[in-house]
Order: sequence, then C-alpha cells, then structure tokens
Amino acid sequence: MSKRIVCILFSVGILILFSWFGPPVSRAQAFTDQGSFINYAYATWIGTGYYSVGEQDVWIFRIPLTSYTLREATEEKIGYRLLFPVTLGFHNFDVIPDSVATIAFVPGLEMSIPVTRNWYLRPFAQIGYGNDFESKKGAWIFGAGVRSLATFPWDKWELELGNTLMAASQNSNEGFDNGFSMFEIGLNVKNPWSFTFLDRDSNIDTFFVYTHLINDMEFYQLNRPLEEVGRLYQFGATLQPDKEYKIWFVKLKAAGLSYLFGDGVKAIKLHTGFPF
Repeated sequence: MSKRIVCILFSVGILILFSWFGPPVSRAQAFTDQGSFINYAYATWIGTGYYSVGEQDVWIFRIPLTSYTLREATEEKIGYRLLFPVTLGFHNFDVIPDSVATIAFVPGLEMSIPVTRNWYLRPFAQIGYGNDFESKKGAWIFGAGVRSLATFPWDKWELELGNTLMAASQNSNEGFDNGFSMFEIGLNVKNPWSFTFLDRDSNIDTFFVYTHLINDMEFYQLNRPLEEVGRLYQFGATLQPDKEYKIWFVKLKAAGLSYLFGDGVKAIKLHTGFPF
C-alpha cells in the first residue's frame, strides 16, 4: 500500500474519530474562579483580530512567521510543514492595549496530501502551553484535525472550497478541562480583475466561512455569565499581489480583513488569505 493511501486513510480516520468522539464541553466543567480565564484552545486557532464577546473586548494577535515548510507538496509527493504559532492576548484595556494578558505557544506538524490534481488534505496535530499573567494560571493545549482544500476553475474565475474538522482541548494546572470540536466550510472566489497597488499587479479575493462549534464552546468567562458559542459566520476580502511584500523581516504573500459574527461574538480579523 502506497504512503499516499496510508496517509489519506489516516486523515479520513481522524475525520471520523473527531466527528463521533469530539471532546465534550459541559456546564459542569465551567471555570468558577472570579478572575479572568481565556479559552486558550480556541484563541490559538481563531486568528488575529479584535473580538467583542458579550461585554468583553479582547485583542488576539498571532505573531507572523509561524510555520516552516520542510517540503512543498506536489501532485506526486506529500508536503510537510512545521507549525509554531505564538498567540498573544490583550484584554481589560480602555482604547489601546498596553500589556500582554495571555500567551500561548502550540507547535505541531501539518501534512499536505495530494488526493487529486485539484484537491489536498491537510491533517495536523499540535501540543503546547498557554499562560494567563493576570490570574497566574496556565494550561496545556492539544489540538488535531484535518483541513481540505479543493480548487475549481469557472470561466475566468477560480473557486476554492475549504473544510476543516478538528478538536482541541486544554488542561490547566488545577485540573480544569475545556475544549471544543469544530466543523468549518468555506468558499473563496478568486476574481480575474487586476489592478496596480504599491507597484504590484494585484487581485481581490472574497470569501465566506461558516463555523459550527459542535459542543457550543465556552468562549470566555470574566466575572459574568458564560458565553457559549455554537455558530459563527465570516465574510472576508484578501489583497493578492503577484509578488510578496516584505515588512522588516516579515514576508506577506497576501493580506486582508474579515468580519466575524454569531452567538454573542463580533470581530474584525486580520488574515493572510483563505483560512484552509
């Protein structure tokens, strides 16, 4: 049996496993301390942005350069990428964040498996640690899942269909356990119209992503009722230049904004493309 078939079967197995046995989240597990406690597990994968959760405002910032490609995927070869995201959280501020409230580092490995010429599966697994400086509480963070990305040409346009099925969990020093399982489906439209921006030929892509948190994730608690999040909707646009931008040591192949909302959550997010 070829390595590709083994990897595809492994990926399908992860999909089935998490669809049936995603980590449960129950009210009985709610964190009862009257200090602040952010859900590190979700903050690690939610992305950079300004979030309004109930009456609480939170900045989440993922430091750039959070991956390294060991081998590019081709139609014949599996690709491998090291993941090392560092996530900073800022909250309890008036206008501008002035101190880091939380930090999390959750490294891992992602594979890119070519199924057909236009369809790739990307299983991944990550493990790391997060710390809350205000409440002086930390948590181990675990996450794994599979992303899927398929591309379909349509006249002069190009459509991308993305899916994610994943589960994540966190265990604090005090034994507190909180996690979620998540399904996402998104559509990205690559527009054929081009224009010049900062001396580069560029295009604007637009996308929509629907997120279903299977366990109604407990997002955040801060001396107030728990916010439970089940459904999220995201609309975004991405600037796609023909050559990457370089800002200091950071290289950007694309950059964009999106608006996320649903179940008591609103956010303006920064991103570097279709999130699949």
